[in-house]
Amino acid sequence: MEIRKRFFFYLRIFLDLFHKFGRIKDVQIVIDKKTNKSRGFGFVYFEDIESATRVWRNIKCLLFLNIFL
Repeated sequence: MEIRKRFFFYLRIFLDLFHKFGRIKDVQIVIDKKTNKSRGFGFVYFEDIESATRVWRNIKCLLFLNIFL
């Protein structure tokens, strides 16, 4: 999968999983520059702290992310 397609694939996963917790301000997917593959983690920034708190309270439902990334 080319870099651009891979990035949008992972971005879609993040958006689909996290949008239910609140309005997303930004998403950063960490990609290995040598292999152009996901390093297995990323960052989701919410517009408010309450949304991030909801994620923290529901973290168990998100633990499977490591399987995908």
